[in-house]
Amino acid sequence: MSPLHRSNELCFQISPNPQNKNEIFTEDQILGHASLEDNAFHVDNYKDINVTTTSRRSPKSLPNDHNSNNTIVNQSSSTECKSNKMMKHRDIERQRRQEMSTLHASLRSLLPLELIKGKRSISDHINEGARYIKQLQLKIKELDAKRDHLKKYYYLSDSGSTERTNHPGRPGSSRNSSTPQDHFLTVQPCGECGVEIVISACGFPLSKVLQLVLEEGFGLVSCISTEVNGRMLHTIKSENSNIESECMINISALEKKLNEVITADVPP
Repeated sequence: MSPLHRSNELCFQISPNPQNKNEIFTEDQILGHASLEDNAFHVDNYKDINVTTTSRRSPKSLPNDHNSNNTIVNQSSSTECKSNKMMKHRDIERQRRQEMSTLHASLRSLLPLELIKGKRSISDHINEGARYIKQLQLKIKELDAKRDHLKKYYYLSDSGSTERTNHPGRPGSSRNSSTPQDHFLTVQPCGECGVEIVISACGFPLSKVLQLVLEEGFGLVSCISTEVNGRMLHTIKSENSNIESECMINISALEKKLNEVITADVPP
């Protein structure tokens, strides 16, 4: 019953069927159980998906590890190569310094003491060595000239003795006709405008011969004296000092004057 009027009359209202509540509760319980099962199903599926994803991704992580290992190996190999190159470079540099020190020591042993005295640097020693080589070259040229003069001396002495033996009444040579038998004189052209004088005599003043050469208008180039078998061999090279004048050398006249100078002071 329900109140139909606004009065103090009591009205009763029939409540709904309690079976519906039970059914609703039962349905709620069933739904709740179903929802729990659904949640469990979703969780299990998520785990399976994660496991599958992990299992699928795990092989992909292996190449990364392999690449990292290769990178480490390459870095170690490159470092080892660099260290080997540095060691080789050090060995080569050490060997080069040893060779330089050996060559420097040999150079110092060849140079005279007065050339390297007070000089410590290698460049100074090399410069002094170059100068010393030039000095040696000049000495070699002088020795070559002496050798040539000695050859001429022996040639002249042999030819003079042979001619004197074949012709006792005649002098040994036209160029030393006025000199004693133990002395000889030769004058011959040398170069474009010069003369070479070879004298083998004892007791004559060489200064007078040189003075005569200068008076004749020649410039003195060299004068070499060599002792051969107790006798002196003088070789004088000279050139015409007057460049503007024509190169006209009277060999016979010069030879005659030289013979006069030599025989004037040579003892008989």
